[in-house]
This record gives sequence, structure tokens and C-alpha cells, in this order.
Amino acid sequence: MPRASTAPLHAFVGCILGVHEVKHSAVAVRIMLAKGVLGDVPRPFDVDPAPRVLGLVIAPILEMSLRQSLVMSNRHRTIVVLRPIAAVLVVLVAGLLVRSAASLLRRRRDWPARLAAEEAGDTA
Repeated sequence: MPRASTAPLHAFVGCILGVHEVKHSAVAVRIMLAKGVLGDVPRPFDVDPAPRVLGLVIAPILEMSLRQSLVMSNRHRTIVVLRPIAAVLVVLVAGLLVRSAASLLRRRRDWPARLAAEEAGDTA
């Protein structure tokens, strides 16, 4: 009988020890465990992890930039849409969100036709 690999267990223990060594806190270990479980949830749905990783990397930078902008504008939130570059970025993000939602709705609406085509053997 083949022996099961212990690599996942070693990685798991290594993550727990690493987080505890850096933060010296059981709360940090619990947060790490919760994020690990939540990060594993999208796997059965074939969700690409790249956007999530990109968001984790860019989010702190964006948050710091937003705070700096709010401090420079005396906490006027309209600075995000009044400046030309920021307004263009807001419009682009809104457009991408609308496009993504429309694509999702279109796929949900067309599922009976795709199912019938697959059952008929038509893979085009």
C-alpha cells in the first residue's frame, strides 16, 4: 500500500509556526486559518486565483493612496471623481463591472440551450 505524502501537513504546520513566530499571537493564527479555509472555497467552482492574489497585493497600496488623497483634499470624497485621471479610472472600473455582470447574466440565461446542445451531441 503506497504511503500518503506528508507534504501538506508539513506546509500546514509551517504556516502556523511562521504566523505565530512573526505576530506572537493566537489571533493571527486563527485569522490565517480562516483565510486559508475561505481561500479554498472557490476551488470547486473553477475560480481563477490570480485576481484574488492581485487584489491582496494591490489593495494596501490603493488604500494608502486613497488616504493620502483624502488628506490632501481635506477629506472631500469628491476628489475621486473630480480629477480627470481618477474619473477615467472610476468609469473604466464601472464599465468592467457592468460588462462582467452582463456576461454572467447572459451565461445564466443561455444554460438551457447549452445543455440541450450538449445532450444532442453538438459541441460547437
